[in-house]
Amino acid sequence: MVIETTNTLLVVILVLLSYFDFKLLKIPKCFIYLIYILRIICPIPITIDNFISSIVFGLPFYLCYRFRASIGYGDVLLIEALCFYSGMQKSIMGIYYMGFVAFFFLCSLILRRQSLEEHYPFVPIISIGFFLAL
Repeated sequence: MVIETTNTLLVVILVLLSYFDFKLLKIPKCFIYLIYILRIICPIPITIDNFISSIVFGLPFYLCYRFRASIGYGDVLLIEALCFYSGMQKSIMGIYYMGFVAFFFLCSLILRRQSLEEHYPFVPIISIGFFLAL
């Protein structure tokens, strides 16, 4: 029962984050902290798997942020928090689904002939990917 409640709260947080990112292109860090708090209060014990998935999947996105500026730092923090929350197996699925959704988003931009140089909200794509992995 508690696991379903924390997953529901996570979905609410992801919807709020998606709204903020869509409207402002900013991610309030307090919501990122709430994801960590949700994982801590979840009855499933935190294992080394949570830390490893956060580092393994967060590092490539951090490198994209650091060297190419192709992603925002809030997006990197969100991916790390979601990987910490999900663990290794669900993080793999979340990243897979996220890539799938991002591919279709990119195709829609190309078909609509919109500029790829503009800033677009990435949190809705991240949220959909990890929502499907839950």
